[in-house]
Amino acid sequence: VKQCVKAANDFNKKLVVDMICVEDMAGKVGQMEEIGVNVLAVHTGADQQAEGRTPLDDLKIMTKYVKKS
Repeated sequence: VKQCVKAANDFNKKLVVDMICVEDMAGKVGQMEEIGVNVLAVHTGADQQAEGRTPLDDLKIMTKYVKKS
């Protein structure tokens, strides 16, 4: 992901990271922001949804921890 951020910056573009199947959402949000990711996309996998996890659950976690993406 770090190299993708560099390439996006080199070409004056933005980078979107899809957060599918991320277990430690809070930690990963901070890590992605720290390395310069511009946009974090909520994406809850079918397997996770089958276990009762919803995209709104993930969105609530992401908005709690996001600072700038």
